[in-house]
Amino acid sequence: MVNFGSLCRASSWQTFTLEPEARSQLSEEFREGGASVDLSKFTKPFTRRFEPAEVNLEPLERIVDAAMDKFSSSPVESDAWLAPRVHSTLRLTRREAADAGIWNFLAVIGMPEYVRWRWGSDEIAETVRFVGPEYKQAFARLWWGAELTRDGSDYSHTPLLFANQDLQNSWARCDLFHHRPTAIASLKFLSTFNGGSFATSDQIRQLVKGFNMVLTTTIVDSLCANPALDAESMCEWCGETVDETRMLDAEPEGPLEDRVPSESVEAVMRLLEHTAEVTTFSKRDRSAGRRESDTARA
Repeated sequence: MVNFGSLCRASSWQTFTLEPEARSQLSEEFREGGASVDLSKFTKPFTRRFEPAEVNLEPLERIVDAAMDKFSSSPVESDAWLAPRVHSTLRLTRREAADAGIWNFLAVIGMPEYVRWRWGSDEIAETVRFVGPEYKQAFARLWWGAELTRDGSDYSHTPLLFANQDLQNSWARCDLFHHRPTAIASLKFLSTFNGGSFATSDQIRQLVKGFNMVLTTTIVDSLCANPALDAESMCEWCGETVDETRMLDAEPEGPLEDRVPSESVEAVMRLLEHTAEVTTFSKRDRSAGRRESDTARA
């Protein structure tokens, strides 16, 4: 039987994936930290290029510890800081990151204390924070949030995604957000919508509905192509030695891919402006008294 105690929080990590069937074992007592569970029958080795492989998880472990220390009194505010650093310390390709098993392993076996810290301060962390969809699961939401919003190696747009819970709950879960020019344009547009201030929650929700309607007749790739991933740059990036200490006081860097052309972002922003005008969503602001430009539970 796999001795997970010797694999996690040790000098080196063996990398596994955890099958979603393990969800049934995550009792309320486990989620609040009062019980351990044997999940060895639900695990299998992580593979890279169809061969068992290890990913160095120590930099990720240390950066998560740093976030828990830095934001000890405000776990919610850690998201914007942590997301680009999770992405930059956990070097995965999109194909590898699409396997929910590695996220399940990290949250349930690797670092469940982070999940409890982030979501369990006032109540017991929900099961979906351990084993759930990418926009809900504790580590997947951070990694994918950074991956979809980075501009080449630049993560400067990523914190905007975590500035309001409705961006995570409505925009990040849509297929349109996988189109990088659209993701970046949406964040730029919404973060400055109200005279340079963030759109309200109602505005965010209304615009994504209107934008989805507009896209039934407009193919966003016809406005600007989604830049192709640079496989060579990704492979080089995944193979680099990670030094998380350089990220504690400075912004991390992603893979050295080409940036999204500014004209592509501008094209999508013009479509967003048109959507805002034709849906008049900005006039139906029911949440003027509770602007949520501050971070919230996502």
